[in-house]
Amino acid sequence: MTIRPLLARHLLGMGTIAVALAAAGSACAQTNQSATGSITVMQPVLNVTKNTDLNFGSVIRPTSGSGTIIIDANSGNVSTSNLAQANGNTPTRANFTVEGQPNANINVTYPNNVTLTRAGGSETLTVYLTSSMGGGQIGGGGTVQFNIGGQVTLSSSTVIGAYSNSFTVTVAYN
Repeated sequence: MTIRPLLARHLLGMGTIAVALAAAGSACAQTNQSATGSITVMQPVLNVTKNTDLNFGSVIRPTSGSGTIIIDANSGNVSTSNLAQANGNTPTRANFTVEGQPNANINVTYPNNVTLTRAGGSETLTVYLTSSMGGGQIGGGGTVQFNIGGQVTLSSSTVIGAYSNSFTVTVAYN
């Protein structure tokens, strides 16, 4: 046996392996797909301004049983049941203005109720709050307004006096 035919057989075998590897590489062809990254940078909710407080005005407690005063958050209409409003202190819903990114969606959160405490005492009244906006959109000019109304019930034994407390509304991008 000579070295030349052995070398030729060996080289021929290596060529076959190289062709097989090349064919295997083309059988596992790659494909590419691109994706786009993006971000929208928005201005922060610059300002939430309270324009008016929630004020139930002056009411005369019922002579017996209980009575209710309601301020509608949407319309501002006031309704009473078994109690009378006194002259001079007009009920108003709370009103807020939000300034932020034009046309952005927002979410408004507020407590379900707030406990008012009598000035100079420890007696309390619970006000159940409602809103004209749980979520919405800032206008094209960068502002939107919303209102908070509520309902409070007085009994014939409610201690007379001025009751108050504060509550917090929070506005965030949705």
